[in-house]
Amino acid sequence: MPARIQTPYGPLVLRPNRASLADPRGRGPAHLNSYSYDGPKFSPFSAWNTPISARAQVDPMSDEFMRQTVDSDGHGRTLGFQILDRRGFTISFEDPLYSGFSTLFWYADETIPAVSVTQRYDYPNPAGTLTAPWPGSPVRIPNAATSATGSDGQMSVWDMSTRILWEMWRAQKVPPYVTDPTPIPPGTPAGWYAGDLHGWSDFLARPTDPASYYAESIDSGLGYRDYTRPGGTWTTRFGAVGFVAGPQVGAAGGEWHPAGNAYGGSQSGGHIMYAEMLRGDIPHALRYTVLTPMNHHYAQGLGVDGISENIACCCDGDITTSGSPYGAWLMSDTTHQVPMGSRIRIKASVDVAARARNAQNPRAATIIGACLQRYGAYLVDRGGQTSFQAETLSGKNVSWVGLLNKDDPRVFLPQDFEVMSLPPTLGTRAVVAPEWQTV
Repeated sequence: MPARIQTPYGPLVLRPNRASLADPRGRGPAHLNSYSYDGPKFSPFSAWNTPISARAQVDPMSDEFMRQTVDSDGHGRTLGFQILDRRGFTISFEDPLYSGFSTLFWYADETIPAVSVTQRYDYPNPAGTLTAPWPGSPVRIPNAATSATGSDGQMSVWDMSTRILWEMWRAQKVPPYVTDPTPIPPGTPAGWYAGDLHGWSDFLARPTDPASYYAESIDSGLGYRDYTRPGGTWTTRFGAVGFVAGPQVGAAGGEWHPAGNAYGGSQSGGHIMYAEMLRGDIPHALRYTVLTPMNHHYAQGLGVDGISENIACCCDGDITTSGSPYGAWLMSDTTHQVPMGSRIRIKASVDVAARARNAQNPRAATIIGACLQRYGAYLVDRGGQTSFQAETLSGKNVSWVGLLNKDDPRVFLPQDFEVMSLPPTLGTRAVVAPEWQTV
C-alpha cells in the first residue's frame, strides 16, 4: 500500500521505493554514510544530466560577460574579470586539507528514526530567533550526520523510505552550541535546527489543485523527475517540486525563497562526487558561484536558440553590504553580469589536455575540463570565490586527498569559457509565495 505523509497543504501519497533508485549496489545507508553515493541524481533527461547540444548557440552577450576589464567606476562585475581576479576557478569542498562551502550527503531508510527540525531565523536576523518545527518535520536523519562547517551549513539527506531528498541550509545539531557566524545559545534544547528545510521529490502537484498531490513510480534516480511547467510555456527538465516553503527572511522584506541557494533550486545538483572522480568521468553539469551575479534578474527556461536550458527561478536581489569590504556597488544589476541559472562551458576549441598538464593534479583537471566542455556549469549562488563545488567528505571513510585539489581548475582561463543562449526575457526578482515551487 502507498504510504501517506501530511504536508502543510494536505496529504502526500508515496509509492514504495525501489532500492535500486537510491542504492544501486544494495548496501544500505550504513555503507553510503561511510562512503559516497554512487548512482544517478535526477532524471536522465534533467538539465543537469543532458550534454550541451551540438545545435546550442552561444549568447550574443557572451564576449561581454567574459570581458576581463573593470567598468567605468573601477569595479569588475563581469564573470571574466572575476575569474581573472580570483586567479581562476577553484573547487569548494571540505576535507582535512581544505575548507569551503559545499554539501554533506547523508542517507536514511525506515530503520533511521525521524527527528524534529526547528526553524532558526538567524540570517539576516542577528537575534538568532528559534521558532516552531519546519513544515515537513520530522525528518529521518542518521545519528552520525553533521552539516558542512561553512557559514551556509548545508546538508542533504536522501530518505530512501519515502523517496524525498531533504535539504537543509544553516543546519546545526545541538549540542554543541557553536556555529558561524551566529551561535545558538547554550541551554537550547538538543536537536536539529535549520534556517531552511526543503523536501524535493518526484511527486507532482496537480496544477489545477495545489492542495492535492499524486506520485508516480519511476526510475529517475535520486529524488527527481521531469516536470513541465503548467501552461507549457517552458520546460526546465530540472525535475523537482519542493513542497516545503521557506525560509521567511523577515529582515530582508519578508520574501519567501524557494531553496537554500540563490537560484531557487536544489543545493544537491551539480556537485563533483567522489565516486565520479574515482571512475574518471563526471556525467553531469557542474554548479558554480561568483561574487557578482545579476541582482534583480535570473535566467529561466529555454534560450533564444530554443535549445539551451536555464534553470533559475529567483535571484539574490538586494544584498546586505553592512560590514562588507565590497560596498554598495555589489548590489548593481548591469547587462554584463551573468544571471542566476545561466550555463557556461569551455569552448570546443580549447585543448583541455594541454591546459591540464599545468595543474597540480593533471588527471583531475582533465576530468573536470572534459565535463565542462560537454556539460558545462550552471550559476547557482553568490560566493566570495569563483568556484565549482564537490561533495564534502568530512566524517566519511574516504577522502579527496590525492584525488582532487582545490586549485585544479585554475588552469582554465577566462577566455576559455562562453555563456550559452539566454531566454529572450529574464525573470525579475519578486516575492515568492509560500506554496509549491517548481524549478
